[in-house]
Amino acid sequence: LGVEYANFTAAQEYFTKAGAVDKAIIVLKEDVAGSGKNAVVVAGWRATDTRLACRLLQNYDNYKKDLANKTAVVVGGTLENLSIAELAV
Repeated sequence: LGVEYANFTAAQEYFTKAGAVDKAIIVLKEDVAGSGKNAVVVAGWRATDTRLACRLLQNYDNYKKDLANKTAVVVGGTLENLSIAELAV
């Protein structure tokens, strides 16, 4: 994501630019470090936001149409009323 480890100010700026304040982000990073492997990064503004995004991934089959062809999304709301939008950054 281009944010230094343990740098709250940089992370806060990233979430603000992404429109993800009080939400979570899910990012698919392809071919990490030229390894041919992919990684999924899940980060939330708060722990509850991170858990919401993880729940979405746990129930991927229910949301795969919303996630199709997207490599980065912002997740907000509640499990009963989830909002999924393409990441702005």
